[in-house]
Order: sequence, then C-alpha cells, then structure tokens
Amino acid sequence: MNWFQKTKCLTEKEIRAYNNGSGLNAAQLRRVEAHIIDCPFCADALEGLEALAPDEEIPSVPGMESPAPVRKINWYSRIAAGLLLFLVPASLYFYWDKTNPQRLFTSNFQSFENTELLTMRGEENQTDFPEKIKQGLKLYDLEKYEESLLYFNDQLKTEPENTRALFYAGMAYLETNQYENARTNLALVRFNDEKRFEEATWYLALTCLRQNEPDLARQYLMDLSELKGGFYEEDAKALLEEL
Repeated sequence: MNWFQKTKCLTEKEIRAYNNGSGLNAAQLRRVEAHIIDCPFCADALEGLEALAPDEEIPSVPGMESPAPVRKINWYSRIAAGLLLFLVPASLYFYWDKTNPQRLFTSNFQSFENTELLTMRGEENQTDFPEKIKQGLKLYDLEKYEESLLYFNDQLKTEPENTRALFYAGMAYLETNQYENARTNLALVRFNDEKRFEEATWYLALTCLRQNEPDLARQYLMDLSELKGGFYEEDAKALLEEL
C-alpha cells in the first residue's frame, strides 16, 4: 500500500461535495472515489467530517489544499481526533480489507474504446448500424455518456435484442455509476452475443467488484481465465490472484 501518493490530495471543497452527494459530475466523482480508496489521509478526513460542527473546517492533512485558514475545533472534535490517532492503525487495516474489491475495480477499470464506427466502413451490410446507434457511438466517443444513453435506449425500444446497443448502453451506465443497469445489459450481451462475450464478461466482473460482490466476480473471471488465447485471459488470471 502506497501511503505517499504522487497525486495531489483532495481539497476541502471536494471532500464536502462528495460527503454531501452534490456538486460533482460523474468524472469528478470517480476521481474522488479513486483517490479516497488509495489515500488514507483523505479517507480519514472524510470519516472525520461528520464529527465536526457544521461551521467548522476539516483539519488539514499532508498535501491537502485548504481554501481558508483552519478554524479551531471544539472539545468534542478534539476528543474525536485523539481517538482517531489511537485507532488509526487498527481501523486502517479493516478499511483496506473492506474496500479491497473497490480498490481492485479502480486499478483495473479502463474505459472501453469504441472501434465500431471504424469497422462499419468496411462492412458491406450496414443494417446493424441504425442512425440512432451511430449517433450514440459518436457521443460515447466524446465521453458524453448520459447523452449517448438516450440514443442507445431509444434504439432498444424498437429493437430490444440489439446487442451492440445493449453493450454500449451497458458501458455508458458503468461510466455514469449506474451499476445495476450496467449489469443487466452486460449480462444480456454475455448470453446472446458470442462476439462480445469476453468484453461483457470482463466488465461484468469489474462491476461486481465495484458493488463488493467478489464471489460473483470470481466466477466471471474464471470463465475468462479458461479461454485459452482469449483477450482477457491473462488479465483475468492476474486479478484472480488478487482476490
């Protein structure tokens, strides 16, 4: 575990916004979650936030930016801070153990790169590329995932078994932290599209890790590890060793 991160610690504004559940877009939310998972200092600051009175500032931690001088905390907060210093060695162990699946998700997740529009030009039969899917893919490439979902889901209303729309809608759901919807779509692709079986299974496994379901993730990873020469074979084996 690397306690001394190369990345800059979170600001007080970012920690408060994350704690309040507002003020962060999907990309900012993922960055904050990833940083908290890997930084015990910011994780402790987030945990201690609820112990502070509403008008108090978060006590500074190494590397954290603070937009204003730290105000003096009250005696309850002083006691809480003292208890934290005493309990940190034990609590960190349980924290890292509890969040292990989420940490594995963060370290292994990469956005899926769309190559559909490139391959489409070389296909003689382009009936699998309705205009709504084309528009959805263009927005997906621009990382406008919420907007892309409108086109993918609109296509699925008239063609619910279109696995291309299902897959990219599933990926857009995953990018926007809508994990249950992502799992539903990716599971349908896994069972109905041999071409996208590996991709759907890999991202299903990662989604299960993000939702703290390592046993189910392990089953998906076992399927991939047994596909000799598969694209995700080695990645699946490596991830299984960490579970």
